[in-house]
Amino acid sequence: MIDSTLRGVDVSTYQGQIDWRAAASDGIRFAMVKATQGRSVTNPNLRGFTDSRFAENMRGTRDAGLTCGAYHYLTAFNEAEAVQEAEVFLSAVTPWRSHLSLGAAVDVEDSRLPRVKGQLTAIVRAFCNRVKRAGLDVMVYTNPDFLQNRLNDLSEFGLWLALWRNKSNPPSLERYPNLRIWQWGGEAVSGIAGKPDANFGIAGLLDGRAPVIDYAAEVKRRAGLADVTVQYLRAYRFGDDLLRKLYEAMTKKEDNT
Repeated sequence: MIDSTLRGVDVSTYQGQIDWRAAASDGIRFAMVKATQGRSVTNPNLRGFTDSRFAENMRGTRDAGLTCGAYHYLTAFNEAEAVQEAEVFLSAVTPWRSHLSLGAAVDVEDSRLPRVKGQLTAIVRAFCNRVKRAGLDVMVYTNPDFLQNRLNDLSEFGLWLALWRNKSNPPSLERYPNLRIWQWGGEAVSGIAGKPDANFGIAGLLDGRAPVIDYAAEVKRRAGLADVTVQYLRAYRFGDDLLRKLYEAMTKKEDNT
């Protein structure tokens, strides 16, 4: 369930210098800070760069007592480039690991990304798996259009959903079961110029509670099981525990590939 009291912002160099203490006093509780980017949008010769205000924003959020995560703007054209971009990201965020309670996110929205679903999904998964192997929880930031038309299932990772609409009409966890953060629009925040992107978190986002995992659904998806097979597993005396162990074994295998 989305908790409208868990207000957050996501920022990059475009917000300029930020007074994070003022933002915190205005009710902001968490921030997703841009760390790195693959290809530049305006300069084709600029590759694998760190946002110019990343360190400044990390210091500011830390000193203001905000919970924080970092994100990378993905531009990879293949899996090898995705891993290279993940290495750039990890290099930038390593000094700030202790401050990344919200982990990492990969921003998947660039129009230049491959349009073949399987290809782009493999690229995103390659980035995410590299970051996970480094010990960071990872989310995918994207929008409903990409989820429907550009990507296959990536529900093994958290979802940071860009869906701009009335903030009193949150997306449902039934439709987006891996939802962690909802970017609903932009609004004025003390200490930040203009109207930065506004976000709400799911209940428990900041208190260390992991999202509830539907082990049966995850095992079914990963193993390609039929509904009746999952029903039999659930009906078994230790079915729930078995499904949990199967899920953990599958995710461990994915992390080691």
